[in-house]
Amino acid sequence: MFKSIRSKILSAQLFLVVLATFSLGAASFFIIYPYLTSTEQEKCEYIALTWAGNLEHLIADSKDQITLISQSEAVEFYSISFNVGPIRQYLSSFADQFPVIAYINEEGFEEVKLVSGKTVAGERNMSTNIKKALDNPNQVIFQVVSPAIHSDSKQQPPPYLEFTIHNQLFGEFAGIISAQIPVHSLKQHFATFSSFHFEGSGFLALYDLQGTTIAHANPELILTKVNLPLELQDGASSLESTLFQRDTRHGIDGFSAYAPVTGSNLIVAATLPYDQFMTVPNKMKNLFGTIIGIVILLGLLLSAAIARSISKPILKLSHVAQRLAKGEWGQDIETDSKDETGDLGRSFKQMSDDLHQMILTRDSEIELRQIVERQIKRSHLELDQIFNTAAGGMMVISLKHKIIRVNDTFFKMLGFKPQNLVGKNCYDIFPDKTCGTKKCAMAAVIRNNSRIEIETEKKRADGSMIICHLIAKPFHDINGDLIGIIEDFRDITHAKKNAELLKTSEQRYRRLFDSAPDGIAVLNDQGVIIDCNQSLASVYKRARPELIGNHFTSFNTSESTESCLLNFKKIQEIEQMEGEVQLKTPDGNIITVWRKASTIRDKAGLFTGILIYDRDISKQKEIEELREDMTRMSRHDMKTPLNGIINLPHLIKQEKNLSDKQAERLELIEDAGYKLLTMLNSSLDLYKMEEGTYLYNPAPVDLFNIFTKITEALWSEMQENQCELKVFLNGTPTGSTYSFLVQGEELLCYSMLANLLKNAVESSPWAQPISIHLDNSTQPEIQIHNQGQVPAAIHNKFFEKYVTSGKNQGTGLGTYSAKLMAQTMNGDITMTSSPAAGTTVKITMPAASNDIETTKFYEDNPNTEKPRPTGPVKTTRHPVSEDKQDDRGAKTSGKRVLLAEDDPINQALATALLEDKGFLVTLAVNGKEAIELYKEENPFDLILMDMQMPLLNGIEATKFIRKAEETTGHKVPIIAVTGTDVEKNSKVFLEAGGDAIVSKPIQIDLLWETIAKFADASDS
Repeated sequence: MFKSIRSKILSAQLFLVVLATFSLGAASFFIIYPYLTSTEQEKCEYIALTWAGNLEHLIADSKDQITLISQSEAVEFYSISFNVGPIRQYLSSFADQFPVIAYINEEGFEEVKLVSGKTVAGERNMSTNIKKALDNPNQVIFQVVSPAIHSDSKQQPPPYLEFTIHNQLFGEFAGIISAQIPVHSLKQHFATFSSFHFEGSGFLALYDLQGTTIAHANPELILTKVNLPLELQDGASSLESTLFQRDTRHGIDGFSAYAPVTGSNLIVAATLPYDQFMTVPNKMKNLFGTIIGIVILLGLLLSAAIARSISKPILKLSHVAQRLAKGEWGQDIETDSKDETGDLGRSFKQMSDDLHQMILTRDSEIELRQIVERQIKRSHLELDQIFNTAAGGMMVISLKHKIIRVNDTFFKMLGFKPQNLVGKNCYDIFPDKTCGTKKCAMAAVIRNNSRIEIETEKKRADGSMIICHLIAKPFHDINGDLIGIIEDFRDITHAKKNAELLKTSEQRYRRLFDSAPDGIAVLNDQGVIIDCNQSLASVYKRARPELIGNHFTSFNTSESTESCLLNFKKIQEIEQMEGEVQLKTPDGNIITVWRKASTIRDKAGLFTGILIYDRDISKQKEIEELREDMTRMSRHDMKTPLNGIINLPHLIKQEKNLSDKQAERLELIEDAGYKLLTMLNSSLDLYKMEEGTYLYNPAPVDLFNIFTKITEALWSEMQENQCELKVFLNGTPTGSTYSFLVQGEELLCYSMLANLLKNAVESSPWAQPISIHLDNSTQPEIQIHNQGQVPAAIHNKFFEKYVTSGKNQGTGLGTYSAKLMAQTMNGDITMTSSPAAGTTVKITMPAASNDIETTKFYEDNPNTEKPRPTGPVKTTRHPVSEDKQDDRGAKTSGKRVLLAEDDPINQALATALLEDKGFLVTLAVNGKEAIELYKEENPFDLILMDMQMPLLNGIEATKFIRKAEETTGHKVPIIAVTGTDVEKNSKVFLEAGGDAIVSKPIQIDLLWETIAKFADASDS
């Protein structure tokens, strides 16, 4: 039957005709299907319109009833007489029909309101319907009112129908009748409405235009909101009859018919769920689908059978061809078929034989070619990788100046795209003034047939220029013929700029280095000078070549060399050091330099050398020493007259017939002398504190006693400023009987606190108190507070030297010296100040040692020198006894004293004091005369020796006397009297052979105490 391909094709066409017939049947389904769905739609629309009409009649009946109620005689009578009884009884008769009914006056107040026939209190109700009623008299205004929905309430109030009419009588206001019918109360209508079902699962729902659910088959959905179709949002009146569409409301997917309730804002929706709506169409669809599926299955089976009969011999030929392609020759090819496939088999067999022979011939050629191609491909890949990953930009140019190839680095370096370069003339892309000349890279390479290197500029794609280092080489083909050049570019723009910046930086550094006023030297890690400036050569008084290459310690003194070697090792740990160093100059002189050294490290942090700065401070040191000598001499010169000012009043007061007024004035002179002496001593102590040479002698100090003395000294300033001083101990007000001990020096404590209290008095606003808070709960702390504010300009410099503000006579040393004294006594001072809180100065001091043990120590050791007295305090004066004895009972009558003193005042004073004690005084006006008198009148019982005298000073005279005593065997006590620094001269004098030293101005008690130590020794 199917012996030829033609018959098979005809059979396939016949099958297609059959298939088309069944397709017509499927098309008929699609004609029936819309009819079935339209039927279901008409049912939904009919139900929606029917119930919309029922609600319309209900509303119309209620409107008529409200109209009759409003036009009744009872309402008219009440509007005239306001008799509540009749209107209330009349309105209550309608309670069954209208559960809520009210009469409202023209102000919107419910004068009569009945709920289910019972009277309730009226309330204002300016609803929209009432306003509409006033604008439309004698017409009923209807609206469905949905109460506000509260999500936190489980039971919501039901929606209600509201009917409102404004009744006019002869054109005058006759009241407003408002009636409300809760929807759920209309059981005869809405009970059936809510439970109505059609087509099995269809149901009704009632909505207002805002989408509020008024009635629904599911009571829980009442008052919930839904999204109504857009066609309904402009009002139900916009619809001619109904709206039908598929939508989803309350989670139900279905088809809904919407019908408006005429004369209201209500919409009736008849909804049939999708499954129910599609029941009949789906059945029809399933039937037609089954029929079409069976037909298609039969067609497929028939087609498969026909295709198999056609494709089987072709597939056999295909399999044979595949095996032949694999080299499996000698395959059995079927050639017995009588149809076209038999002819195809025979032709295919002949072709396979010919092909077999051809393949055998070409296999060897193909194999050889594949080997060569693989080698060429590998070479090309390697060349491409080398070419594109080269660090420099590479460009190949033909002899006709065409750009043949460019690597990736070149594109990135110059910003071009491949299509903008390859195939273009090089002189068009990179125009240069050398193009077409002998200096052109192309011409130079071709001319010499060798490599060249030049520096050139290239223009980037963005127009900017870069500096390149160009290497050009000849490019040959496989035959060795020159076909172009290869250019290798390296961008050296940044390198050139960095080189210029480095050169500029080095020049700037060298100028700064050479012009620096201080000597600068760079040392390697072994301490050898590798570079230095001219200033260092000037400091060292040598030429620079003499310094470079030598170890930096080669120019130090022997004392400095040892310390420098130590510092060279130590600086590697602490990174920076500074201090004085002694240097030797070529002329043999010693100079002092201030050296500051810091380490030099590489990027890895390894030590590579030291940078030192040397400044010649020899002249500065000389100036400082000269200043110290001048200061010392000035103090000595001032103490000489002070000696008379302090001690002459003492002698005068011992004379008889002095009036009380004269004695009082002598006391004032003596006090003034002690104050000036305190100032001199304090200035010297301040200098020593700055230099770090002050000898600190701590002892327990009572600050209450000091504050009492300071208050007496500042009494006049406090009275003038009307300020009161309040003292608190641990937060409690205190009296004069308290004590507050710290560890320090009494003189320093007095000076420190006097400066701070004086500042507080001067800075305090008028009539404002000054408080002193003492706290010894942990560490002793003193706070001095006043209501004044430190100016902002000096707030951060409050404790600096010479800083002052608002004081015409201020020196700026008060707070500076106070802080220096506090730090000397191992304490500190800080300050805080603000407009609101005023100024507080806080002093911290070390705690005092046990005061009882201290007192007992001095009682057990009466000869031990106690801490220096504070000023201004006067030395206690003792009257001279009848038998001319000193305060310690030493006999002095008839003892010979050699007084070496060049100042007339001191001569007279000392002579008077000694003779008053019974001494026999011999006077020498200089050191030379003292030696001569010692030789002539030896032995003396005591020698008082001035340290500074003409011709021969006290040190030299003492040395001579002690030398002479080596032959006599008699040693005379020698006590030095000096106006210079006692601590500095004491060691020198004692080494010269002296026994003791007393400072000027002479403190009489201290002088007698010192003489008494040696009076008994001279007797023995």
